[in-house]
Amino acid sequence: MERHSLRYRWLVTDLDGTLLDRRQRIVTRSHHALDRFQELGGTVLIATGRIESSALPYYRELGLHTPAILHNGARVVDLSTDRTLLRRELPERSVAAIVKVAESVDFPCSFAVFSGRTAYVTAVDSALSGYASRDGLEFEIRAEVSDLRASKVLLIAAERDQTALLAELANVDGTHVVQSERTYLEVLPEHTDKGSALDWLLRENSVAAADVVAIGDGMNDVAMIGRAGLGACVSDAQPDVAAMADLIVGSCTAGGVADVVDLAINGLR
Repeated sequence: MERHSLRYRWLVTDLDGTLLDRRQRIVTRSHHALDRFQELGGTVLIATGRIESSALPYYRELGLHTPAILHNGARVVDLSTDRTLLRRELPERSVAAIVKVAESVDFPCSFAVFSGRTAYVTAVDSALSGYASRDGLEFEIRAEVSDLRASKVLLIAAERDQTALLAELANVDGTHVVQSERTYLEVLPEHTDKGSALDWLLRENSVAAADVVAIGDGMNDVAMIGRAGLGACVSDAQPDVAAMADLIVGSCTAGGVADVVDLAINGLR
């Protein structure tokens, strides 16, 4: 099959819950499908909330040489050369305000400040330890984190407490909040998400949105799914994501990404 027969030139995939199973491994069927898509001339990109060190093993396993959307859109990095292509940061006063919210609420709220390629914390608790273990990263402990230039601040709180937390964060200027997991809220620079990062990449590479298929599973994928010519989600995606996706494919573990690859090659039937 020739390159021009591809229905979509670019395929953008989320990692956790979409391409990766619960043991943080690339689903084999999806891996093989992405290999085939690249062999036919397609371009595969990853879009994730993970940082450079956490995304790099998967980038290498897939044999990618394309820009990676990281930090939920606050950074775009060519991981093959470690060159940062796009960097968006929270205003310094906003970082301080977010940290103050996390420290002052009357319920457990863990937080980490992501600056450059490092995740900083003032202390490591069980919630942060679980996050670090899942994402394969190490925290750097720092007595003061509110003075850092940051791409994002991660807050971990129980679902029942997130309404109150969001109300407090609404008063912090220059920010945008996305839910990346059930108990994770990520505070990003305003107008920043995976969709805005994808828009930037499309402009830089003169690719039309109509030539892109994107797939995800969480609320932090909604903007990206909405920007693509075909926006898909796995069948075990969050309900609000499924409600706005153009297409629902198989579950993550069943190889939903492979279903999207088939559509990218052959088109809708």
